[in-house]
Amino acid sequence: MRSTIQHELTEAVSAYDDKPREQWLFDFAAQVALCSVQIWWTTEVNIAFGRLEEGYDNALKEYNKKQVTVSLAWCSSTVWTSDLQSGGLGFNSRS
Repeated sequence: MRSTIQHELTEAVSAYDDKPREQWLFDFAAQVALCSVQIWWTTEVNIAFGRLEEGYDNALKEYNKKQVTVSLAWCSSTVWTSDLQSGGLGFNSRS
């Protein structure tokens, strides 16, 4: 079981930049995807702090913009939108 999780996690982390996040997310089990996103978030924040230390004053603001853009893209993906419109994902569209 451990080797399977390790393999899946390695695959997910490696594939993270291969396609848009809203598509990548559906290629892996939820727990593996969540852990991979946390790994990449930590890496990207460390890179932004490194750029800040190098004198690039807008590094964190630009990373924040990237995260907002990625989050909005995911929220507006057709799968998510169609699930919400159909009353899926535990939401009642008649409320």
